[in-house]
Amino acid sequence: MSQNVKSQFQIYFIGENSIWNQQLASEIERAHLKIAKFKQAEQVFKVLYKSPPHIVIVDFDSLDLTAQEYLARFSELSPETLHVAVLGDAWSSRSTSILSAGFYQVLFKDVQDPSSAFYSVDRALERIYLQYHIEQLGEDTTAKVSELEAVIHARDSKLEEFTKSGIKSQRQEEEYFNKLRSLQTKIGQLELECEESEGKTQRYIGDYLKIKSEKDSLAEKLKVEQAKSGVGRISYSGLVSSLIKSHTVEEATQDWLNKANLLFSGVRAAFFKYVPGHPYLMLTQCSGMELESVRGVGVNLTGLSPLEQKSFYSHTRFLMALKDLLKGAFNSDGFEYREIISDRGVLGIVVVFKTLEHEREKIFFNDSVEILNIVVHRNSLAFRVHESDFRDELTELRTHRALAATVELEVSRARRIEKPVSLLYVHIDKFEKLTQNRDTNDIDKLVKMVALLLKKSSRMNDFLFRVDRGDFVAVLPHTDRQGAAIKAEILRKLVEGSRQVTVSVGVSEYPAICRDADQLISAADEAMYDVAEEGGNQVCVATTLEEDVKSRELSEMQEQQ
Repeated sequence: MSQNVKSQFQIYFIGENSIWNQQLASEIERAHLKIAKFKQAEQVFKVLYKSPPHIVIVDFDSLDLTAQEYLARFSELSPETLHVAVLGDAWSSRSTSILSAGFYQVLFKDVQDPSSAFYSVDRALERIYLQYHIEQLGEDTTAKVSELEAVIHARDSKLEEFTKSGIKSQRQEEEYFNKLRSLQTKIGQLELECEESEGKTQRYIGDYLKIKSEKDSLAEKLKVEQAKSGVGRISYSGLVSSLIKSHTVEEATQDWLNKANLLFSGVRAAFFKYVPGHPYLMLTQCSGMELESVRGVGVNLTGLSPLEQKSFYSHTRFLMALKDLLKGAFNSDGFEYREIISDRGVLGIVVVFKTLEHEREKIFFNDSVEILNIVVHRNSLAFRVHESDFRDELTELRTHRALAATVELEVSRARRIEKPVSLLYVHIDKFEKLTQNRDTNDIDKLVKMVALLLKKSSRMNDFLFRVDRGDFVAVLPHTDRQGAAIKAEILRKLVEGSRQVTVSVGVSEYPAICRDADQLISAADEAMYDVAEEGGNQVCVATTLEEDVKSRELSEMQEQQ
């Protein structure tokens, strides 16, 4: 979030002026967040109706109420406020019950430094911000669905109209063709009679000229009808039936580009992809030219503000930039373009490198792009439904099916931006024995409890998976092994505090420990297995071969001394 957005949030801090509390409050103030400090909860209740906060941080060492009493008082006056508990060592064993009572997050003074604890507060703000944003997106999506349903209904009516028109034009064409063939036969007969007979009369000559003129006139009419009906017939019998067979957004877009290239007599066509926040609109698909020769060509969007970029295709500055690009890079003076929009927003634009002069060409271009948008919207929704197959029903985490691809992608991104990525492999200790002694419902509750604590101790941009009945994986972008080990220890203590089960956690990092995605997973798995075999309830950070050798040499030296 930007500083402008952060400055709109109100935070209350309840607790004595201890050094740890003062440092955490300083971290919040440095982040340009509004904070009000109170020593007792009663002070907050007196001013709460005037300015209800978005987040309240409460130090339980200063709280003279139970967690339930405190939340009950707050829910009457400010039910939407999120609550973050600060626990000392005396309260750490009750962290799970505090979370269950309704607290959003728990901070440990004996484990986390104030700077690390601030990230938990920042995640809470992100949650509020994203909740507001999601509610707005939900309203926008509902409106868009209604709009698309209206568009589909209108398209259906227009398709029916064009189909009827196409059938009528085809019948007229066949009638002209039959008349032409009949006249051609008569002309042949007359020409034969003229050649064989030396006594041609003026009547035969007049008939010949009249029929030939009629034939030429009908031939011209036939060409006009073919020109009129050709685009409509091919577009709605060929393009529509072809587009609906596509399965992805890319397939549908490429099919439309190929058809446009064919229907407009070999004209070049291209798709420029829009990526939010990116300064250029990049050419990613085309027809009528080699993609490799034009890949990376883009339209400059830097002249547009972030708000204007969301509807860039309607701005004059964008149109001028597109015109300059097509003139300079493709030597094209004329062009037509339309935006492509799915359920997730604008995807880019399709462009044909030609000025459409005839009215039927313009109608075909606009209507075919509308049909493409409908198909793109359908394919995008189908992809999201397919993506839901990769979610675990019990915990709502991703499954093992999505793990390899996600780790491969994050390692590739880490390599490109030169930032580390870490992985936690979490195992519920003695899980196999637990499954023998408890019924399925109890086991499911334990698994859901560990999954909940894993979510609570993770950031918004972390990727969480349930890879087996009692095993979990967390992929942590932009995090080195030291930071990952701190997160793993926080999770271990939270689970231990539940007094139901314990966990063993293995930690690995790319590139300090591992060289690729497979090693990142296997190294964390092996580290987890090592501590699980030793009794569990520990965190183990994987090491490199060189570090193992140095550790062994140091142990030998200590033994000799």
